[in-house]
Amino acid sequence: MPGLICRFYQHKFPEVEDVVMVKVRSIAEMGAYVSLLEYNNIESMTLLSELSRRRIHSINKLIQIGRNECVVVIREDKEKGCIDFSKRRVSPRKQSNVKINLPNPKLFTAFFVMLLRS
Repeated sequence: MPGLICRFYQHKFPEVEDVVMVKVRSIAEMGAYVSLLEYNNIESMTLLSELSRRRIHSINKLIQIGRNECVVVIREDKEKGCIDFSKRRVSPRKQSNVKINLPNPKLFTAFFVMLLRS
């Protein structure tokens, strides 16, 4: 099913203050381009100032391309489809909850796709 489009949640976009998992796609001078894993891989950007509470000496030590990161939604514009994220505003408690809950929807989606193919 190559054309199968799947979201883990009913809403098309996450709400403000939602903690979500993103995958880092590329790193630029202003920030990192990421895609939302739980919302059909929507592309967005995280500014450098929102990546860490400390001064950033090396962006490549802080985040890496292809790595999954836990971030919080700080702003969204549903009309334009723009979503801003912050890694520095995520508490360790929320981060551990998201990492625990993420594999379950992925497992369900894989199982559902397998059922559709048979």
